[in-house]
Amino acid sequence: MAFTCAPDDGPALRLLLADSVDANTCRQDGFGPSLEIYLWLSPDSITAPQTITFSSGDANGSATHCLGGAAPCLLFDQGEVTFDTYENGVSGSGTYKLMQGDTLEEGTFDVTWCEPATPELCG
Repeated sequence: MAFTCAPDDGPALRLLLADSVDANTCRQDGFGPSLEIYLWLSPDSITAPQTITFSSGDANGSATHCLGGAAPCLLFDQGEVTFDTYENGVSGSGTYKLMQGDTLEEGTFDVTWCEPATPELCG
């Protein structure tokens, strides 16, 4: 989990679920499967328990599931993320539900905060 920038250059939160994450970049280390969920809100505005929803019409977030290798990534423009626990700058856990057309993907997450060596600058 890391701070990132939203499409409008505002603050955002990125949840990265992958087998290996590079601690210097906070990006996936390698080409295996990964799931990235972007929530376009300030990370310090989250208070668990809290559910955050997004859809193509409200510009609150998006998600990308890459299956690894040469397989194309799946883009999700609708979903919800529920934080059961959250401490800004430390960790978070909960569930997610992502939808795109007839595709539904659900799961759990338990992530720690990652601070990249070169922080992203928004704005």
